[in-house]
Amino acid sequence: MRRTVLVLAAAALLAGGCAPGQREPTAGEPGSIDPARAATVAVGAGLVTAIAPERTVGEAVERISSDIVAAGGTVIATVDHAAAARGAGLELPPTTVVIFGNPQAGTPLMQASQTAGIDLPQKLLVYESEGQTMIAFNDPSYLARRHGIDGQDQRLAMIRQALERLATGS
Repeated sequence: MRRTVLVLAAAALLAGGCAPGQREPTAGEPGSIDPARAATVAVGAGLVTAIAPERTVGEAVERISSDIVAAGGTVIATVDHAAAARGAGLELPPTTVVIFGNPQAGTPLMQASQTAGIDLPQKLLVYESEGQTMIAFNDPSYLARRHGIDGQDQRLAMIRQALERLATGS
């Protein structure tokens, strides 16, 4: 049932996910969804959400961190929001942000627009929702629009593919 809800939510987001005056990207463009992953990846308001293959947030964070390092990236930090909530006497389902980067990928975006530095390094939000482990990240095409970055379509597509691979484990 959860997968059906996600697919329906993805369809709703895709139907109305663009800002006024913008169009949804077509297949193959930066920001588009790989048709093979359409059942597990949703895009809306610049946020991409995927169902993780792992059963727990901890397992997903471990796999993602290992994959980042194996690909030559650096895990800069992990932020355990649930632990911080517990420390304040509050409850929050497992929720962790993995902050990571690769200067070879991100620096050219900041060279094109230094304000992109507010959104870099990259982040993956790993969280539990309705018994599933979910992963969300900022769509690189959204960030490019936000910061007025032009001429980086190939780099943005490469970053998007890497983020999708990290999120879906494929």
